[in-house]
Amino acid sequence: MNEFLKVAVVVLMALPFLYMFYDVTKDLTRKSYLALTQKAKPAVINIVSTLFN
Repeated sequence: MNEFLKVAVVVLMALPFLYMFYDVTKDLTRKSYLALTQKAKPAVINIVSTLFN
């Protein structure tokens, strides 16, 4: 039972760090995705317009 309590305490202490890490990762992913789409949009539009011309 003592070992179980130790594990439970460690998990509880790790949760905020895991959440923070997840939040930062999600934010970075969203920012990089937005940056990529904003950079890629003109290129895609150019390719499509050259295909249809």
